[in-house]
Amino acid sequence: MEQMINVEIKRHRETGLLLATSEDMPGLMVHGRTMAEMEERLPIAARDILEHQGHTVQSVTLEKSRLSDNFWPAHVTVNASMAAAA
Repeated sequence: MEQMINVEIKRHRETGLLLATSEDMPGLMVHGRTMAEMEERLPIAARDILEHQGHTVQSVTLEKSRLSDNFWPAHVTVNASMAAAA
C-alpha cells in the first residue's frame, strides 16, 4: 500500500525557523533551521507516526517539489510504502 502525504513548510520571518505540517497526516509537526534538516527529519517523523498507527512501514521517501529557497511556503511530498494488512 502506498500513501502520499502532502506537507507544507513555513518559514518564520523573524527567526528563520522552519515548521512543517500536513493536513494529510494529523500530528505531523517537524521543525528545523534549514531545508536540509527538514529533508532529513520529515521521513523519520512520518515513519514514526505511521508505525504508531500500527502500520508496517517498508520505506519512506521525500519528493521535493518546491521552487526555490525564496519561495514560501514550500511544499514537499512524503511517500510511504507499507505492507498490506493481513
